[in-house]
Parts: sequence; structure tokens; C-alpha cells
Amino acid sequence: NVKYGATYELEETKTLEIATQINFEVELIANPGDDSVQVITRFINQSNSTVDLDTFLNIPGRPQRKGLVTSLRSGQAAVESFTLSGYAGLKGQVLWYGIREVNGEAFLNKEITVP
Repeated sequence: NVKYGATYELEETKTLEIATQINFEVELIANPGDDSVQVITRFINQSNSTVDLDTFLNIPGRPQRKGLVTSLRSGQAAVESFTLSGYAGLKGQVLWYGIREVNGEAFLNKEITVP
């Protein structure tokens, strides 16, 4: 059972090795009481250079959500959040979260299942 206001961590910390090292974790907070889902991503740049990241969230039957994390300096952390309405319709759906270094070639996709 999903509880109102409870936090559901769905991904462990991952390292994205493109031209740099970026650690990120994705957390999903389901709020059935207000019929919403929040997807929160925390980034830490563990490289020696400044990076820019493109992010996206694919939601079944909805437009893709996009984000941009700019000028993330060495050792710096950043947080990105997407709030989605309609928890009841998202329950059990698989969402895809992706990250890519701007002007880079590699990318990483992670699936997140709404509890």
C-alpha cells in the first residue's frame, strides 16, 4: 500500500561516465492524497570540469518533460524536480528518466515504476 506523503526511493546512486563523472540518484514521492507524483533527481559532479546536462522524463500518454542542469561545477550538487498530476492514472506505470551531457554522445536511461 502506498501511504500519503511517504517517500519511495526507486533508484540507487548511479555514476554516469560520459566525458565526466556525474553521480545521480532518482527518488519518487507518491502523494495519493493530492493525486500527484514527484520525481526528484540529485546530481553531484565528481569530475574536474564544469558540465551541462540535458534531462528528460517520459510518461506514458503524456508529453515528454525536459530539463536542463547548467554550469554544474566540480564538486557541486544540483536538484531537479518534476511534479506530475494524476497519481491514480500513473500507478503501476513505468516512467523513463534520462540524462545526457550537452554536446556529448552518451546518455543514460533509467526506468521508474510508480508504486
